[in-house]
Amino acid sequence: MACQSGNTTPREQWRIEEQIHPDLPPLTFVLTGDIVEERAEIDTIAIYTPDNPNKPQQTLTGFKTAFPDLTTGGFVVEDLNFDGYQDLRIPQFLPSSPNIPYFYWLYNPETGKFERNEELEVITSITVHGDQGTLESFQRVSANTFVLETYEFREKNLVLIRRITEIYGTDEQKQVVVEELQGNEWVVTSDEMVPAQP
Repeated sequence: MACQSGNTTPREQWRIEEQIHPDLPPLTFVLTGDIVEERAEIDTIAIYTPDNPNKPQQTLTGFKTAFPDLTTGGFVVEDLNFDGYQDLRIPQFLPSSPNIPYFYWLYNPETGKFERNEELEVITSITVHGDQGTLESFQRVSANTFVLETYEFREKNLVLIRRITEIYGTDEQKQVVVEELQGNEWVVTSDEMVPAQP
């Protein structure tokens, strides 16, 4: 983390180097923003290649974060659509609930650019399962209701394929409802009361 000097108020910068594909050179991601009340407020990501370290190959703008990770701002490089190329995500902010929203950019190997994907922004508190080719989204709907949704990419389209809803009661039990996409129809494959875990 370093400060950038200029004619305006110095801004913070975070430099992260990652290789997004074995056949491509490593990229340097320079995140620029401010630290406000112990939050990293990042609004620019400049992407540099080794052969042109002084001029960004691409600059991502049109977003702003507010996340209490002063090391990287929560920035993550990983393959989100399972095409073999690493993609980008960064938390939008830290809500009072555990449902952390993200900004996402998918790498397009045809253009060599990262492209913002707002469709993915429905996925909060994401878990990536590369071995299964799925993305999980955890949501706390209310104090006693939790939802775990599973998505996959089908022909480059994000598709919700499974939803597990847990509703906790007052008798040390919870209702677990499992819905799955079968063809083009949603089907309840399980609906049962089970002991609530402590």
